Amino acid sequence: MLKVYFSKLIESKKETIFHPYFFKILEAVFYKSPLNYAQILEAFQSEVSAAFKKGYTYENRFELYKQVKRTFVWLQFFSKLQLFENQNSAIMEPNTKVARNREDFEAQHPDFFNDPARQAAFNLGCLTEKLLEKQRKRLKSEPFKKYLKGLNLDLPLL
Repeated sequence: MLKVYFSKLIESKKETIFHPYFFKILEAVFYKSPLNYAQILEAFQSEVSAAFKKGYTYENRFELYKQVKRTFVWLQFFSKLQLFENQNSAIMEPNTKVARNREDFEAQHPDFFNDPARQAAFNLGCLTEKLLEKQRKRLKSEPFKKYLKGLNLDLPLL
């Protein structure tokens, strides 16, 4: 599954291109070399951002959600394997039901949301998706989306 997540198939050349972090992750798993959490998060962010930029169509309406869910699951899995440098994040226990609303989800993962910037970005994402959902339903378009800068956020924008 990691190979699928961090690779792109080029149909015309019939070859697979791997994201550079795919090999770093493999090294970490097999050679016990630690991963930099910020770098891995950046790699995942690029995948989530690409899914977001594809736009919303009926055919790919769940692509962004699946990408975000996969990202969270991979981060939990890497934490469980203790692959991160100076790791101190909480790990979900197997068979734990993931909370379905924002407040409960934040309460379920306090170590992840202890950083105000992460919490702000998460809340901004939730509220933005609600707005886009309303626009899709009422206007059949997403005029607000052009102001989101392709999900490239930094602290001054928050």
